[in-house]
Amino acid sequence: MEPSKDTTPRRLPTDYPEWVCCDCGKRYGRRSPTYATWHQGECEICGLTKTVTEPRDFGHLKNGWHFLALESMALEVVRCAGSGDQSFVECLHGDDDSTKRLRSAIVSLTEILKTAF
Repeated sequence: MEPSKDTTPRRLPTDYPEWVCCDCGKRYGRRSPTYATWHQGECEICGLTKTVTEPRDFGHLKNGWHFLALESMALEVVRCAGSGDQSFVECLHGDDDSTKRLRSAIVSLTEILKTAF
């Protein structure tokens, strides 16, 4: 199966981002933007090239945004793995804390899903 470049996260969010896309801003921001300046660039949460703006335009990011993003990535990895898509494997390499938390979240999520179905 050909990896989907449009939906596969390419990196783990580790630092407070300078640029966020509308989807991540809506998901992790505190409010919808009233005014914003947008440009084409890489969202530093999901890693996709989209139209981006600064997090302040969304009232900054919610407390715990980093963990919400990791949980979202873990769900996407489990979904991809279930369909046979191996494109997520690259984001699981590394020994940094974020990668370790993502691997742990995937294991936990897998266990929860096994008992739920």
